Amino acid sequence: MYTPMHRELGLPASIPLDWTLMQRVVEAKMHEQRDLDFKMIGYNSQDPHSASELAKDLCAMANSGGGWIICGIRTDPKKDIAEELTPFTIDKNTDQNIYRIAWTNVQPSLSEVKIHAISSPDEKWIYAIEVPPSELFPHLCLYQKGNESYPFYAPIRNGSSTVGLTEPELRRLYRQSYQLKKDKEANEKQLYDEFAEYGQIYDGLTFIFMGIPEYLVENRLDQVTINQSLDGIKTNQYRYDNKDLWLLRIFGDEFARSRRGLHSWVLRNERDMDQHRYWRLELKDNGILRIAIQLGGWIGCEDWSEYPAGTKNQASQCFIEDALVEAYAFLVKCQQKWHPYTYKITAGLSGPAEMPLIIRGVDAWYRGDRSQLIPESASKQIYHFQPISAYLDINADDKERLHVLSSLGEDIINQGEISLLQSIIAE
Repeated sequence: MYTPMHRELGLPASIPLDWTLMQRVVEAKMHEQRDLDFKMIGYNSQDPHSASELAKDLCAMANSGGGWIICGIRTDPKKDIAEELTPFTIDKNTDQNIYRIAWTNVQPSLSEVKIHAISSPDEKWIYAIEVPPSELFPHLCLYQKGNESYPFYAPIRNGSSTVGLTEPELRRLYRQSYQLKKDKEANEKQLYDEFAEYGQIYDGLTFIFMGIPEYLVENRLDQVTINQSLDGIKTNQYRYDNKDLWLLRIFGDEFARSRRGLHSWVLRNERDMDQHRYWRLELKDNGILRIAIQLGGWIGCEDWSEYPAGTKNQASQCFIEDALVEAYAFLVKCQQKWHPYTYKITAGLSGPAEMPLIIRGVDAWYRGDRSQLIPESASKQIYHFQPISAYLDINADDKERLHVLSSLGEDIINQGEISLLQSIIAE
């Protein structure tokens, strides 16, 4: 987990958010920032004034690109620097009350707010409230200051302070929100389309996978780590045949061919092999992952009953599911080891120019028992494949991760009018 406190202290995301880190914040006399606000005590949601302050502070962070509110650190009021840890006692409803205010007292609601409770040696608590960046800003709240009430208050962070927006500033923020959303969507589409071109480069149906973390935090891996990044990835918990990586394999000395790209590492298998089984994996320093795996146009597979040999625009649904599993398993490893944030996943298929894509189902591939492909005449021709998106939460458990994977798989094969997954374990 990477916070503004890690950034200000020059620490990696692997350093835990705990009491020791809080002590380092005070020792460093850390300044409050646009995305970092210190509070001496927690909010009392039963007190209307305190609840109003919480709604205002949550709004301000969301309207300013996200940030953290740390309850339990006293600041020097003249310098806005951390001065003393002041942990406090909580009750069983503290978390739910904060979530309730984020949901009901702020519009649009802040449903993604997270609370990280940090215990002290004397069994008291510091609360770190994480307010993620919001695409729905500006957020408004009902704010009460003294005897005055502001029903449509739009606060924003100005350095280490929180101020209310004027009407012209609020209109400008609405325009900015619209433009940022358009720019983000256009950037994501460009990133995906760049790898979708490998369908033509490889001249065969190609599986495309992209993962973008919620926070783009630089974490450059060394070459030894990236060369070993495919080691130890387990995929058997996702599919019936208990098979580990077999599509993302390195042939010959290809591991020595990992390359340093523009702020990224690239692993690839694009040698001029007789079988034409190409793939490329790019992991950017900021956590963005892109993978292209060729599935159509392999040579030397004429005796494989489950492979549509000689048809570069076709692939078995089972190979597509396997490619999805392997890319997904690599993303999970990235998320758990190097970039611990929620990921947005986009996956799809591309292929040779001016040829429809065909997903060939199988009449039996249950729990790894392979059988024949259904006839090409019974398969749908896909002229415009729609990429599929999903989110993988950083706190997802095994069951939730399988749900995300199987939902992606179903949405992909359904576009070929195939109903049931055959390789990925059904929930």
